[in-house]
Amino acid sequence: MAVEAEAGIYIDIFDAVKAGSVDSVTALMDRDGTQILKKRDKREFTPFIAAAKDGQVEAMKVMYERCSSPELLQQTTQNDGTATYWAAMNCHLAAVNQLLDWGGPKLLSARGGARRFSPFMRAAENGHLDVLKSMYGKGGKGLLIQQDNAGQTALHVAVYKGEDAVVAQLLQWGGPSLLRIKDDSGETPWQYANRSPAIQGMFEICTEVPKKAVDVVLRQIKRRNIFAAVKAGDLTSVTQLMKLHGPETVEKRESGCEPCWYRTCACYLDGLYGMTPFLFASRKGHVEIINHMYSKAGLPILLQRGAGGWSAVHLAAMEGHQKAVAWLLEVGGFDLLTFRTTMFGCTPLHCAAMRGSAGVVETMLHFLEGTELLETKAAFKSITPFIFAVCYGHIDEGDTPLHYAVRAEQYRAVAQLMEWGGPILLEIKNNDGRTAWDKAPFFGRIRGVMKKYRQ
Repeated sequence: MAVEAEAGIYIDIFDAVKAGSVDSVTALMDRDGTQILKKRDKREFTPFIAAAKDGQVEAMKVMYERCSSPELLQQTTQNDGTATYWAAMNCHLAAVNQLLDWGGPKLLSARGGARRFSPFMRAAENGHLDVLKSMYGKGGKGLLIQQDNAGQTALHVAVYKGEDAVVAQLLQWGGPSLLRIKDDSGETPWQYANRSPAIQGMFEICTEVPKKAVDVVLRQIKRRNIFAAVKAGDLTSVTQLMKLHGPETVEKRESGCEPCWYRTCACYLDGLYGMTPFLFASRKGHVEIINHMYSKAGLPILLQRGAGGWSAVHLAAMEGHQKAVAWLLEVGGFDLLTFRTTMFGCTPLHCAAMRGSAGVVETMLHFLEGTELLETKAAFKSITPFIFAVCYGHIDEGDTPLHYAVRAEQYRAVAQLMEWGGPILLEIKNNDGRTAWDKAPFFGRIRGVMKKYRQ
């Protein structure tokens, strides 16, 4: 059977899965049999795990029904992550529910990653409350005492990451006894909370009244801490805190804890360390909160930078928040797009391209006269390419937004950038002499759209 990309059928199983094309997945299995489900991409993902990671439930169903074997549920990536592990990490509730319907609660015992997290712990780390509730409904209280290779429980992890809603929910399920569990260093969640006044306050509330409703606990915490209020998107609490403490509240910095070197790099890369409430609101895409803070603090708030030089536009672009980016540019104008991070020399457009946010890229280009920003290059400064590669994959000094989008396999962003920039973008080399085309030798779908512009 001829499988033609031009007819809307993808020629690569991983492209088909990423696009959620059930017809393509079916056609490729018809052509190559179920053996194609054992194929691995460059990250050692199988098609089934890739579908779970991207939340493509219909594609998962087609593969599972065709294979008729629980073997798919046991497949792992290079770091031992199963489909359930990756679906939980990326907050794909429907995918998690479907996997648990097929494999039951035993799937929640699998461990993956360098720290040997369970799917439940990974969801706790990332603040995915709905996914946690679903897994708890299947796995019960035993999930609360699962430990990683450092002895940390889901509560340790959630406290460390500052996930207020998750912490409150875990305490409601397990009670104050969870606060006595020690990790391999002898630290309890109480000691982790010493680094976060907001979480510490939550522990005090929960120990006073262990069964207090989660929403009551969170409401009290948000009234005490502006970062908790911003995280929850609670404009009322933000307004009250700014009225109580004045406009200087938006100048407060969240220093966080003192993590190991790897996490320090990750915090800098994600723009988390040294963040203000305004930067945090931009990262979360809370436009009403951003607007309120601006109305009280004025234009200078747009100049705020986190550690590493991440601005509000960088952070909103990195997370794909098109409305927040549009608001920031409407108020601050074109100059905000020229801001570069002090660590990598990245513009907000680099961030949008890496994330694959074609809508954000389009919003940015409305503020440009021509395509000069498409040709800007990143420049590493206070960090090595190795550490950058550890956190984001291999990205070279001198990469343009197109290089970023290609390397991150962001098809829509590549297509949009090529449409606006044309063939000239394919001629730009990074500092190693590599073009974006050179970086995409095996990505069939991305290579296809670039090929149309090659001269």
